[in-house]
Amino acid sequence: MKNEKYFKDLGARIRTYRKAKGMTQDELAKAVGYTSKAMISRIEKGLNAISVERVEEIANALGVDSTELIRQDPTSASADAVKIPVLGVVRAGIPLYATENIIGYEEIPRAWTLSGDYFSLRIKGDSMSPYLLEGDTVVVRQQPTAENGDIVIAGVNGDEACVKRLHITDKGEYILQSLNPEYAPMSFDDLTIYGIVVESRREWR
Repeated sequence: MKNEKYFKDLGARIRTYRKAKGMTQDELAKAVGYTSKAMISRIEKGLNAISVERVEEIANALGVDSTELIRQDPTSASADAVKIPVLGVVRAGIPLYATENIIGYEEIPRAWTLSGDYFSLRIKGDSMSPYLLEGDTVVVRQQPTAENGDIVIAGVNGDEACVKRLHITDKGEYILQSLNPEYAPMSFDDLTIYGIVVESRREWR
């Protein structure tokens, strides 16, 4: 059971760093010699035990030290951490304007900043529960594009913004999906993506 938790946690950290670097599962798979993204998917879900040597290969492909993947808390405060602003509140429910007022700061590994800019937002609402709860903080990698299945910060109807899972249909329609089944999907012909959620943080309360 202890090993299962270790590999699950390791997989989650690999996924976080991959997303932070802007790599797809396919790209990471090719970088470490796998023939398809299926193995990376299993590793990120904690379903496959991997050797120390393989962790080293994945770390090299992600441009981080392997200790960043192995240690229990890759976002702990250290000389290798930088602070990013918590810009305000974004609604997990009905879209709401994300107020760009700094209400605090979060720390991320300095290595992440080599692949882009980051900001944080505080969650309000329950449409993304149980993955995201009201009061959680999300770390967002700023970028204008996203893959199917990514959790995104999306702008709709002008200045309104919300956090949702993105699905893009074959016809190019954007579907924003909640994880809470009580909320219906929302569809849009046009969408502004501010970034993708690479990590969520929750204070025990």
